[in-house]
Amino acid sequence: MEFPSISTGLSLRKLYLVGSGQSVGVKISKEREKEYVRAVQELRVWLGDDAFKKGVMGLVKEILERIGDDVLEDVIKVLEEKRVGLNPQTLREAFRLKGFEVKAGFAELVYKCLKEAGKCIEIRAVTLPVSTTESGILTLLRLRGPMKFSQLSRRFPDTKEAVLNLLKKELITVSYGRKTLSLEGINDPNRLLDSEIKRVPEAFLVKIRGFKGESFYQVSIPSGAKVSLKWT
Repeated sequence: MEFPSISTGLSLRKLYLVGSGQSVGVKISKEREKEYVRAVQELRVWLGDDAFKKGVMGLVKEILERIGDDVLEDVIKVLEEKRVGLNPQTLREAFRLKGFEVKAGFAELVYKCLKEAGKCIEIRAVTLPVSTTESGILTLLRLRGPMKFSQLSRRFPDTKEAVLNLLKKELITVSYGRKTLSLEGINDPNRLLDSEIKRVPEAFLVKIRGFKGESFYQVSIPSGAKVSLKWT
């Protein structure tokens, strides 16, 4: 099954209004308007011309029915088995594990449809105990999906060491732009051997001057690096 390719950040209500020929009620940029029009065109091809004639809930129902109960149940079971929270990123990964390639914008739309249809629950202000920084990071990634390293650093002590340890255990991935950090074959990320430096992307390298004036490289994690659970 192929799914529509649409932009991220689109409102479900505005999609319906544009698709049904009504005014969205607020001014949006020309570029954003084009994104809504393109999304409506994609959804019309995928769902048929009647998809926007039954209100917002009608559109939600059409989208979920087109995906199919069996597919949705399989995808949700993946999330349950991995004990991760439902969000657009984890939903997209779950689709991928079941053999479906889903773009970020469509995953976001499906997430909004599931919420609108009451097929998930949202619990706020829940306090969860964590025994270590590593377990805390894993718990947060399961609940929130991928996060920037800076976001984790604000919540946990010794974040860099915890992230590097989780990376060694192959429980997470760390990427920055198009570069991905791997510690395979790295003995000590805090003091790289000359033969190890070339294995690490430049974005993850920092040069350190020691107390005795000697210089060496170590692995660094940029604040904007994305930390994600590793899905297998």
